[in-house]
Amino acid sequence: MAKSTYKDFKGTLPIKSPYRLPENYAQVAQNCVFDRGSIDGLKDNTLEGAVLKATPARIFKCGAKWESWTSFVSVVRSWIFDSTSDRFYYTDGTKPKQMRESGIVDCTGGAGASTVYDLGIAAPAGTPTIAITYDGAPGAAIQATVAYVFTYVTSWGEESAPSPASVVTDIYDDGYVTLTCPTPTAERAAATLITKINIYRVASGTAGSDYQYLGEETIAAVTEDHIDRDGSNYAITPVIELGEVIQTRDYDPPPAALINLTSFANTMMAGSVSNKLYLTEPQIPYAFPAEYIKYVESDIVAIGNIGSSLCVATNTHPYIFTGTDPETMVPNKLNDGEKCVAQRGLVSTPYGVLYPSPNGLILAIHEGARNITRDIFTEEQWGDLSPSGFISFWYEEKYIAFTSGTNSGIAICGLFSDTPYVTTLRLGEYPAGYGIAIQDAYVDPGSRVMYLLVLSEDASYYILLFNQSPEGIEYSWTSRKENFPNPVRFGAGMVLGQAGADEFLITEDSEYLHTEASEYLIAAASGSGVASLKVFADGVKRADRMVPVDGTPWRLPSGYTARDWEFVFENVSARIDQVMVASTMDELKPWD
Repeated sequence: MAKSTYKDFKGTLPIKSPYRLPENYAQVAQNCVFDRGSIDGLKDNTLEGAVLKATPARIFKCGAKWESWTSFVSVVRSWIFDSTSDRFYYTDGTKPKQMRESGIVDCTGGAGASTVYDLGIAAPAGTPTIAITYDGAPGAAIQATVAYVFTYVTSWGEESAPSPASVVTDIYDDGYVTLTCPTPTAERAAATLITKINIYRVASGTAGSDYQYLGEETIAAVTEDHIDRDGSNYAITPVIELGEVIQTRDYDPPPAALINLTSFANTMMAGSVSNKLYLTEPQIPYAFPAEYIKYVESDIVAIGNIGSSLCVATNTHPYIFTGTDPETMVPNKLNDGEKCVAQRGLVSTPYGVLYPSPNGLILAIHEGARNITRDIFTEEQWGDLSPSGFISFWYEEKYIAFTSGTNSGIAICGLFSDTPYVTTLRLGEYPAGYGIAIQDAYVDPGSRVMYLLVLSEDASYYILLFNQSPEGIEYSWTSRKENFPNPVRFGAGMVLGQAGADEFLITEDSEYLHTEASEYLIAAASGSGVASLKVFADGVKRADRMVPVDGTPWRLPSGYTARDWEFVFENVSARIDQVMVASTMDELKPWD
């Protein structure tokens, strides 16, 4: 006599032997969803649009438009919103850029180039020159000792660091100053949207003192010079009429090679070049002061955030940088952490930062770092997943990692519970009959819908909505190996579940009822959904047939016994809530 019941289903635990898996865990769980404790299948993907721009490798959605790039870029949405459009910033290792939705040529609607601008404005290289006009001869007394600087200002309100200061000059009574400021080249003005200059004057007599706002000139009028004059008097503007002190002294632009652009608390951004961490001024996304640069011992691979702190994953150990002011952020090296092997494998979660190492998935938090998959995968099993190719996301409380250039991936579920498990992902075709290779993925922050960028075997690139079709993808779930001290026979079973919308149904005219397999079915109700069942006894397949999922009992073939038993369920969209198998029909009892 033998009986087994399966419910509260889980995925796989690869580190465990098939005989030592916990109850209701699986040897194989492919394209399965267990959110309700039942076996559900993933839904198929649906088309968002074909990508018309050449060889896309990265996608991003801004408003209603899609942008694509031919190499990996790090993208950050701006917290600055205006009535014109959304803005975002990106780094690709060649030149940090910024864009607006209005400048995007949607890659699913056209192949044209989008309008992009440089992120950050280099300080003017030229120096303002001074010409003094006196009412006749200079007066006997010095009315002020002055020096001037100027800055470039964009149509987006961004302001550069100041130019070199003019020569410190004594201005005697009965005189005023005419300033000439060099203009930017037309190419530079267009690349950064420079439209005007701001002029500042030192207030207290030395070039090292604070400069205060004097006035502005549009770029078109700069060649007409700027006059520092108190109305129609032969005198310069009184100090009391000068404006605020210049705020942009240290507003360095980001380095051209910046990568890993990331936003974090207090409206700051961070990025990296080799082993240097760059930080912006709070609320000033285009200014990366050199005095804020932090150093770590090896090259930075990826950056995430933990609340108001940064997690910097490197080629050796992770670091946590804490603080709300970029100047005073303090690093903490996590010596118990490991190197990061995939830039796109790092994700920020409510629980900490996760990233792939050579030996497992690392969780980095303020208190330290640890291999959180140590009890899920062996190091060899983890290596077989090719973690260096991970494209990862935190999605529906799961760490999902697709393997770049394939149609497969994994979902690690319940990582922060006592019952973690894994499901493998193998995506369907698009279009029908053509395999796909995943190039990138994107999760919309509002809808939480995941989009996949895929290269189809038809040589086209598509953006697909992940798991959004009403139709399912075939899933497979294989029970653990049930081992008995003595040989037993399972002769009957039943499945409780629900047929999917597109599932095959048993009807009075079904061919299923007129096949040899029908002798093992006990009065299945017309309209019952079915699932595919395979039964293995001591490694030999003894049954391969469809069974109803409405609780109708069914028999298994007789004439053999075995010690090891495995049950495989495959389907497209039927949900399986509970399975019971027993030696005889009499042992099947109402569901628990």
